Amino acid sequence: MSNTPSTPNPVPFGTVTKFPPGYGTFPYIILKVGYAVYMQIPIQINAPRVDIEQYPGTYLDGISEEAIARYAVDKDFELHELLLQHCRDWKRKTEFYSKEKTVKICLVTGPHRAHYFQNDEELVHSSIPSGGTLLSIRNEVIAMNVPHFISQPKS
Repeated sequence: MSNTPSTPNPVPFGTVTKFPPGYGTFPYIILKVGYAVYMQIPIQINAPRVDIEQYPGTYLDGISEEAIARYAVDKDFELHELLLQHCRDWKRKTEFYSKEKTVKICLVTGPHRAHYFQNDEELVHSSIPSGGTLLSIRNEVIAMNVPHFISQPKS
């Protein structure tokens, strides 16, 4: 049986991939909710706050177009430190309003780069969270047993 326009591409058993708008693109925060259960919080840079359906997540405003362009090619550019500080603040607020004493989060900036925030430690790693069950900020399942980002076609 060939894959034709009327025949959907087969997917492996037990996988789900249905990223809504705003999800699956770098950078984002991963919150560990439970064993093999994660929540993705998109980081919206200079996004309008009028449409949370199109721009869900947390917001980082006032970033110049030049800084965004530089960061696209140099992940150690100054915008990176702003993202790290944004995550520190997000973690602190989440712990303050949560019943949990500490939360485990990760800033994911690329397919092979993550900053893990656990207790007072920050660890940089080339392995990013993947697999398990991925939830949206509305607790909807958006992916299961697949990478937590939308793969870009190789050019």
